[in-house]
Amino acid sequence: MISSTLMFLALIIVLFANGFAWLDTIARSLSSSLYLRTLIFFGILGVASTLLSIPFEIYSTFVVEEKFEFNKTTKRTFILDKVKGLFLGLILGGGILLFIQWAYLKGGHAFWIITI
Repeated sequence: MISSTLMFLALIIVLFANGFAWLDTIARSLSSSLYLRTLIFFGILGVASTLLSIPFEIYSTFVVEEKFEFNKTTKRTFILDKVKGLFLGLILGGGILLFIQWAYLKGGHAFWIITI
C-alpha cells in the first residue's frame, strides 16, 4: 500500500509540476523522429517507475520473504532479473507501443479496430 501511495503521489506531483511537458521537451531535443521520441518519453517514464519501486521490491524480497523463509533469491539473481525485465520491457513494450502509434497515425478514426 505504501508503494502504491508513493507512486500515486509521484504521478500527481509530476502532473501538477508540468513534468510531462518537461519530459516531452527532453524527448524532442533528443530526436526529431516521432517514433523515437515516443520510445524515449515512455522509456524514461518506465525507468523512473522502476527506480521508485526497487526499494520496495528489495524490502519485500530480502526482508519479508526471508522472515518467513520463502526467499530463494540471491542478490545476483535479483539484479539479473531486473536487468532482464528492463530489456524485455524495452523490446516487447516498445514494439507494442510502436505498433499502436503506427496504427493510430495510419488508421485514423478506425485505429482501434487495428489494435484489437
